[in-house]
Amino acid sequence: MVERALWINMAGLFVLMISCAFGGLVIFARYWDCDPISAGVVSSADQLMPLFVMDILAAGGPAGSSCGDLRRALSTVSSGMNSLAAIVLEDFLKNGCYKTISERASTVASKLLSLLFGLLTFALVFVAEQLGGAALSIFGMVGGPLLGLFSLGMFFPWANSVGAAVGHVCGLAFMFWIGVGTQVGLATGDVTYPKKPLSVSGCNLTGTTAGFSSTEAAFLTSSETSFVPTEPPSGILGLYNLSYMWYSATGCFTSLVNFPPPPHPTERRARRTSRDPDLREDGGDLTSGDLTSIISKTPPEDAGADP
Repeated sequence: MVERALWINMAGLFVLMISCAFGGLVIFARYWDCDPISAGVVSSADQLMPLFVMDILAAGGPAGSSCGDLRRALSTVSSGMNSLAAIVLEDFLKNGCYKTISERASTVASKLLSLLFGLLTFALVFVAEQLGGAALSIFGMVGGPLLGLFSLGMFFPWANSVGAAVGHVCGLAFMFWIGVGTQVGLATGDVTYPKKPLSVSGCNLTGTTAGFSSTEAAFLTSSETSFVPTEPPSGILGLYNLSYMWYSATGCFTSLVNFPPPPHPTERRARRTSRDPDLREDGGDLTSGDLTSIISKTPPEDAGADP
């Protein structure tokens, strides 16, 4: 049941990621010659999707879209808070510090934990607002090595705890080096990301299709932009120009690469014999060696047994 749920979740995430990617492409195709940010219609890229919905859908469409977004957000947040409360209740209370907790106390504790995690999530909203794009980078920096750790356990039968810990720590260190270095470079202006070509030459100054008014004509004609590719500074490491969307894959690959290689067959044989006394030389391994050694290891027959 759990495996089936994970496969269904992966399919849903795949559809969600593809939808988000194509949504961005459609918005760019709609506004590439009439950039709402350059025109001052919106102030940030987060407002492009609501503007696109108001621009495309008819009356009532924006309200329905907003209600759908709010419903999906609330269902996701509520399920996450309930899951965290259940994990803390089972792993830390019932199986940890308070093993004799009653059902009534468990119910009250679960509700209080959900409230606590809800308040904590609400407080972290203001922290995420200040972090900006760094919040998305943290997910890749932490989740990539974690994916490598789970992949190691699933696909490498010779994996052990020491090798898994070494690979995971190396992946975390490498990804935090890239992530922190990138944020420092963005803050100092040493790292820049080139943007797609945008313009305001195609804006309808007399219409209201994109929410522009004729009073903005002077601003629009003076704010037309052209695309000029920017080269990274020569003194900046090329890894700092890596997109945060590649952090997960890079962290997973780094964790797997830093895992020790498979042991030699002789070493595997030695490990098996050390664990199984029947395979040791003094224990009578009857499947290897010459005929003389095998006969010498064969236990003698009982003297009173019939021929």
